[in-house]
Amino acid sequence: MARYDFIGERHNGATTMTIFVPQHTGKFVPKQIKREGYYDTSHKFPVLMLLHDLGGDCTDWELYGDIARISEEKQIIIVCPGGETGFYLDTYDSDLWEKQIMDVIWQEIEGILPSSARREDHAIAGIGMGAFGTLRFALRYPQRFAKAAAFSGICNYPVLYAKDDFPFTVAGIEDIFGPKEAVPGSSYDLMENITRCGDPKPEFVLSCGKSEDTFDDSVKIRDALTRGGFQTWWRTADGVGNWDFWKNELRWAVDWMFPDVSEN
Repeated sequence: MARYDFIGERHNGATTMTIFVPQHTGKFVPKQIKREGYYDTSHKFPVLMLLHDLGGDCTDWELYGDIARISEEKQIIIVCPGGETGFYLDTYDSDLWEKQIMDVIWQEIEGILPSSARREDHAIAGIGMGAFGTLRFALRYPQRFAKAAAFSGICNYPVLYAKDDFPFTVAGIEDIFGPKEAVPGSSYDLMENITRCGDPKPEFVLSCGKSEDTFDDSVKIRDALTRGGFQTWWRTADGVGNWDFWKNELRWAVDWMFPDVSEN
């Protein structure tokens, strides 16, 4: 595991990122890799990017999601960038979260890590604010991500803000989303991104608790993805999301994302 601070496109400071790269423990060795060649840098690992929720940071998945074990067992690189409260957007006040993560950090992933360049080896997932970021990034970068999984709090946050129906109190939210009248139909709007997304289309998993406040919003997004021709899986459970639920859903999603990587 490593943690990096990147100074790049953001004008409000660095972006912190936690990275897990699988290591040879003697227990989990992919069948397709010979032990004597395990550390051969020519071998490239699949990449999963995990996005945290509002109020969290890049350590959340490390602390509560059991991702060190998942990285080892599935032989995948897991990257967890910090997003503070910026909804993973290039915000109205020019705090460039999207550009920092999708350009600067992704170049570092390709440049310093033994990561696969194949689209089918790239996936993204997130919770709440990170679920929004996951959907939006997958729709805006379909050539990069083959699969995406959104867990809990799945809704079109910018449009809820524009309708004065935002579910949380966020300091400086006007600086994030900008004038309300400009949000619907903009690049912030998930529905607009569903309409604009070209081929190849990513595949999606949406997973949420039946008692979550955003359940109805999640259904709307699921239906919009289905109408847009996206292959979409829908998973629900009683109650609301919590780390036990999200950890189990991540396990399921990783098996779905990377079915050809098995433990020995």
